[in-house]
Amino acid sequence: MKNIKKIKKQIIISSGFGNFHMLSHTAAGLSKYNRLNRVFCGLYPSKLTNKILLLFSLSDNKKKKFLLRKEKINEKLIFQNRFAELLNYLQLYLSSFNNNLFFKLSECVNLLSKNIYTNKIAKTLKNLPSSDQNNIYHFRAGFGGNSIKIARSMGYYTLCDHSIAHPSTIDCLVENKGKFISSKIKSPTNWWKLVLYDLKQADAVLVNSNFVKESFRYMNFKKKIYVSQLGLEYQFFNFLKNLKKNKGNNKFKFLFAGYIHKRKGVDEIQEALGKLKDSDFELHMAGPLNPIYKSRYKKLFEDKRTFYHGSMNRRDLCKLMLNSDVFLFPSLCEGSARVIFEAMASGCAIITTKNSGSVVKHNKNGFIIPPGNIKKLVNCMNKSKKNKKLINKMGKYNSLFVKKKYTYEIYTKKLLKIYDQLK
Repeated sequence: MKNIKKIKKQIIISSGFGNFHMLSHTAAGLSKYNRLNRVFCGLYPSKLTNKILLLFSLSDNKKKKFLLRKEKINEKLIFQNRFAELLNYLQLYLSSFNNNLFFKLSECVNLLSKNIYTNKIAKTLKNLPSSDQNNIYHFRAGFGGNSIKIARSMGYYTLCDHSIAHPSTIDCLVENKGKFISSKIKSPTNWWKLVLYDLKQADAVLVNSNFVKESFRYMNFKKKIYVSQLGLEYQFFNFLKNLKKNKGNNKFKFLFAGYIHKRKGVDEIQEALGKLKDSDFELHMAGPLNPIYKSRYKKLFEDKRTFYHGSMNRRDLCKLMLNSDVFLFPSLCEGSARVIFEAMASGCAIITTKNSGSVVKHNKNGFIIPPGNIKKLVNCMNKSKKNKKLINKMGKYNSLFVKKKYTYEIYTKKLLKIYDQLK
C-alpha cells in the first residue's frame, strides 16, 4: 500500500487592529513555512495605504509605529479593512475627552468598527472554496463575530486567540488588587461582551500564559485551552544590535512602559515612589496617558525623579530599555506582557507580579511580588538599588535567556505543533 502524504493544514489569520503586531508576527512565521492562506487585518503599510495616510497629518512617531507593522508576507495574501481601523482611531480620539456623552459615543463607534470588520470577513469567507476539514481559522478575540459561524459552516476549525485574563475576571482583578473574588465577578459589557462571545463560539482557545488559563478555569470554562508563550520577533533583536548604551549619569534607572492605567499597576508605582525618600535613582515612564487620568497620577508626574517620555515607537522604547536597570511592571491583570520580554532582551532585571503572565522567576530573572502589595514593591526597589551587581547579573542572564528560548521562530514552531493537534 502506498504511503499517503499527510496534508498540512493551511491557516487563515484574522489579526484585527490596534495590537496588530501580535498575530501579524504569527502570520509572517506561518508564511515562512508555506502554511499561510491569507491574513485579514485593519491598516497595513502597503503602497496604497501609505499613500492614503499621506493625506493625514501624522507625527513622525506615529508614522514610524505604523511602518513597523510591515512583515515578510506576500501582500496578495493580505486583506485590509482600512475603514474599520480608521473608525477605531475616531473612537480613541473620542475616549480622550473627560465627558460621559463622548465616552458613550466612543463605545458606540468602537462596537461599530468591530462589526464592520467582522462582517466584511464573513462575506469574504463565503466566497472561498469550502475547506477539506484540514484548514484553520485563527482569529483574535473580539474580531470574530459573524465570521466564526461562517468559517465553521465551511469546514474550518476555529481557534480564538486571547491575550488577557478571562473577560469576566478583568474588572474584579483590577478592583481587588489582582485577586479572584467570585462575589465581585460580573458579566462583561460592550467590547468585552464581544470578546466573550467569540471565546464561546470558537472550537478551542489559545492563550499566552498559565495565568490566563487559570482565570478561564476559575470561570469554569469547558472548552479546550492551549497555552503558548509569545516570543520576540527578529526586528526587535535587530534594534538591539544597532543601538549602544549611553553612559549618561550614574543614577539607577527604573522603567515602566505600557498604557498608564490602574490595571498596569501604576497606582502602586505612584504610592511606592512616595515612600522612597532618597533621590539616588530615576523613574522613567513611557506609554500613552489618557487626559482623564492626569489628575489621578499628578503626584507621580510632578515628582522630580520621574521622567515621562510619552508614547514611543518600538525602536525608541528599545533604546530606553537598553539604558535602564530594572523594568517595573506590577500589573494586576495581563495575559503575558510582551513588554517584559522586550525589557529582558534589553538587559533589564524585572520587578513584576504573577498576574503579568511572564516567565520571570523570583531571584533568577528579577523579583515576583504579590499584586497590589506596596510594601513588597518598595522593598524590591530598594534591594535593586543597593545591589547593582546582582541587577547587572540578572540583566545579562535575561538578554541571553530570551534570545535562546523566546523568539518568534520558536513560538511559530510550537504553534505549528498545536495546529497539528486540532481536529
